[in-house]
Amino acid sequence: MHSDTPDLTWVLVTHRSVDDLREFLPTLRRAVEDLAASCAFRVRVIVADAGSPDDTPRVAREVWPDVDIHIEPDNRGYGATVNAAAVTTSPWLAISNADLTIPDGGLRELPSVLASLDRRVGILGPAMLDPTGAPDAWAGGRAPTLWSLLARRDGRAPRHMAADVETVEWVTGACMFVRSEAWRAAGGFDEEYFLYYEDVDLALRLRSLGWRIARTSCLEVIHRAPHHRRGASIRLQRVIRASRERFFRQHRPAYQSGVVAALGRLRALVDP
Repeated sequence: MHSDTPDLTWVLVTHRSVDDLREFLPTLRRAVEDLAASCAFRVRVIVADAGSPDDTPRVAREVWPDVDIHIEPDNRGYGATVNAAAVTTSPWLAISNADLTIPDGGLRELPSVLASLDRRVGILGPAMLDPTGAPDAWAGGRAPTLWSLLARRDGRAPRHMAADVETVEWVTGACMFVRSEAWRAAGGFDEEYFLYYEDVDLALRLRSLGWRIARTSCLEVIHRAPHHRRGASIRLQRVIRASRERFFRQHRPAYQSGVVAALGRLRALVDP
């Protein structure tokens, strides 16, 4: 790794993710090395592990010997792990899961896209594709409301982008590029969200500070195994409910928050 400031710092979050890491890290390494060779765009990658009882550091260094490793002793959640690892002077920060693949050329336009963005774009999401190559319906769009929740859309926007770069209300934390100035202005992720909704919360807090959220069709990432495709365990369902209720308390009118809390209590009776 270079000793001087990289153009972008990429925080890759893992938790019991060695199999995903073995698949994703080689594709990320190829993309990073291609950027360095083609346009001298330098990316520092940090594997940030959230208290996994496995061989994450060894597996990461088998794939990429000089990758940086940040180990949290306990799993305090996605946002807390990112906040602890994302200590950087880079102008841009990338945040991602491990269950991704970077297709050949998927990030080739990254330097030019970032350079061309309006100065008030604080978060940029790539085009998230499912394993078939179709747009991932859960990659961002409009932020959740009670009505979208009841319609089982939960704020997602399953459609192709109408422009190379378009403004949205939020993008998924499974892979996002965040301007460091905006990240500092927001104070990072809210660590009270253990998992889920921390990305929507960050986007809405930044929008309230005058920043824009956007996504682009010029960058492509494949989301191989998002949780909504795997099926959520009862424990994960509880985590999702807690995060959803916190989001609605913070960002939606009291009547919407009350309905969501009541629905959560009813669901808890079914899945205690």
